[in-house]
Amino acid sequence: MTDPSEVTLATFAERTGQQVSVAEVEGLELEVLEAVERTVGPDGASGSAFSVLFAGPAGLDLPQSMVTLGDDVLDLPLFLVPIGPGADGRPRFEAVFTRLPA
Repeated sequence: MTDPSEVTLATFAERTGQQVSVAEVEGLELEVLEAVERTVGPDGASGSAFSVLFAGPAGLDLPQSMVTLGDDVLDLPLFLVPIGPGADGRPRFEAVFTRLPA
């Protein structure tokens, strides 16, 4: 299993446009649409964060939940939140990663 503390923005940015499997639902793959850096705190001093946007197949009804995403390299538990359909009608999901300063 991939250590979540080792996952970075680049981990997903390099997978943009690729499919990742959802272990809990046989045959389900989500497309990585984008990975975006986010600000934590008013001046960014509270840590760092990034979010990853995924698209599922049309008609998918996947509730907010913990899932395990994976491909040949990645095997990662994460919390996915449905955020509504995109312009193409496919459902969108978001995962947010935060790093607090030590």
